[in-house]
Amino acid sequence: MKDTMKWLLYSPLIILHICCFYCSSNKMVIKADIDRWKLFRPHLQERSTLYALMYLLIFQPSFRNQYYLRMGTVRVLLKLLLHEVPCSVLETRNIGGGFVLMHGMGTSINGLSRIGSNCTIYHNVLIGVGKDLHHAPIIGDDVTIGYGAILLGDIRIGNRVRIGAGTVVTQDIPDDTTVVGQKPRMICHT
Repeated sequence: MKDTMKWLLYSPLIILHICCFYCSSNKMVIKADIDRWKLFRPHLQERSTLYALMYLLIFQPSFRNQYYLRMGTVRVLLKLLLHEVPCSVLETRNIGGGFVLMHGMGTSINGLSRIGSNCTIYHNVLIGVGKDLHHAPIIGDDVTIGYGAILLGDIRIGNRVRIGAGTVVTQDIPDDTTVVGQKPRMICHT
């Protein structure tokens, strides 16, 4: 019943969001984000992109923030209709398609950082600058960053890397690696 009420209340507000999606120059990147979110929400897998977009805008605050980031200058108008949720700080525009920010509470991504395609970031993650304040991490494709991880400074995270919960990363991580711990140690390298 609660979900039905949300659909009824929010549906008129997201009409402009949908129009902006279909007119956006970032339409393909947003569609890649939606397709990747479908993997985490199995009940959306057989649904259309339009239905999934509506569902994600209404029920996934992290997706809504990410959507506003992708929309560029029109996001100011969209935020008046359906407010941005203060659950994450996404300052960078350099995020590849297929990005998923799960439970974005406490997550902060510095504007200097770059994130590749098909990356998943869980809550309370910090991706920021180091001591010099001019360089932030560059993250490859297909990377998963666990709860509470911290990535700082001028570092490169390779492709297909898994970073465990609570891991503090201050040095480069090669491709196809899993790292865990406060002082990161590789537990798997294929």
